[in-house]
Amino acid sequence: MKIENFNNKGFSLVEVLVYTVVLVFVIQVLFSLITNTMGEAQYYILKEKVNQNARLIITRINQEIKTSKSIDSLSSDKLTLTRFDGSSMDIYWLNSDKMVYLDTGSGGELLSSDDVLVDSFQFASSGDGVEFEFEISASEKNYWLDLDYEFATGAFVVPRTEFY
Repeated sequence: MKIENFNNKGFSLVEVLVYTVVLVFVIQVLFSLITNTMGEAQYYILKEKVNQNARLIITRINQEIKTSKSIDSLSSDKLTLTRFDGSSMDIYWLNSDKMVYLDTGSGGELLSSDDVLVDSFQFASSGDGVEFEFEISASEKNYWLDLDYEFATGAFVVPRTEFY
């Protein structure tokens, strides 16, 4: 009677361990690559959200100051303008909710989205115009990601009263 050798079929224990270690290493590298890519994508989305809100605030305040008849009052966090139709308008920042508002008498219109915070905002008189500076930020936190982005900017605007 002939005895068959079954050891030639399948993998040895050492081969199974080596393949398992290599497979675990490849899976770990792929998982790390995917999570880093997703984190970078979230960061750029967050950065774009902050930049878009900053541009919107600057553009809207520039437009309102340039098309106003006069600057009535100016404090560090509030600007009151008179329009050519005689109505007044307030642009102000509330520290309590970190938002910038534009009030035309019928209620405050939010100039920034709820996704961002305007951390500081300041108006200053400069010659014939108004200078304003602000810091805007956003953050995103979840179980594997903790992102913060902050941006500081400002502008100098002169009312174009002589053109109207």
